[in-house]
Amino acid sequence: PFEPGDDHFIHINFDMQTTVSMIRLWNYNKSRIHAFRGARYVEVTLDDQFIYRGEIKRATGSTKEGPRACSETLVFTRNKPV
Repeated sequence: PFEPGDDHFIHINFDMQTTVSMIRLWNYNKSRIHAFRGARYVEVTLDDQFIYRGEIKRATGSTKEGPRACSETLVFTRNKPV
C-alpha cells in the first residue's frame, strides 16, 4: 500500500539464469484525473548492480494511444536473437 515518503519495491526472482533484453514499465494509468500518480524516479538493479536510474514518463490516463504512450521501455540489447 502507498505511504507518502516511503520507497516502494518490486522484486523479481528467476529460478534459473535468464536473459533479459528489455523491461517495459507501465506507470499508473487509471484515468487522466489520476495521471499524476505513479512512479517518477525508478532504479533497476540486477545482481545488486544498478542497470537503470532515472525518471520514467507519466501515463496519459488512457490506453487509446497504445503501449508506447503509456509505458517506458528499457532496452538492454538490440541483438535480435536474444
